[in-house]
Amino acid sequence: MSNAAQIDDLWEDSAVSAPPRPYMDTNRWLQAVVPTKSRQRKAREAHEFEFLGVKVTWTPDASGEFPEPVFERLAKLLEFAALDDGWDSYAGVSLKQTAVKPALQIIFCSYQRACEPRLHPLPDGGVGFRWANGLRELEIDVAGTGELEGLFVNCETEDEVELPLGSSSAEVMGLFEKYSLNR
Repeated sequence: MSNAAQIDDLWEDSAVSAPPRPYMDTNRWLQAVVPTKSRQRKAREAHEFEFLGVKVTWTPDASGEFPEPVFERLAKLLEFAALDDGWDSYAGVSLKQTAVKPALQIIFCSYQRACEPRLHPLPDGGVGFRWANGLRELEIDVAGTGELEGLFVNCETEDEVELPLGSSSAEVMGLFEKYSLNR
């Protein structure tokens, strides 16, 4: 086995980031950075569960507990799924299966960035996400079809970016990044 392959194996579960590739052949560098057993992080067991028909894989952090903010938002999605037809006094429908996966992606992404959204049901079976921080606001809607749209407004700089229905996940995540960077 080559030095590079051995180091790749050692770094797989290490809490210390791997050295850059160009230095892999330098024995002095390797001896200085190879983590000891006490510095290696043990791999955590991933848990899989199904949520409203979508397979979710969760790897616990050091606490081992499922994050409360994520749990609260999942409970909201369950509420939206249980809504009766006409819940909005018109033709509002409950959460549609096609909206669940993109909604979960937004929930987990927002948790990772410590930006907890407010959720509300959309009449077409989708989910609306809202964030506000001072003069900055972000709205992301997951339509009942699973399509995405968004709006970012920064009143301080008069910056406004609108993404139409049918925008890609990458475009919407870019909008989310814009909001996160301006917090």
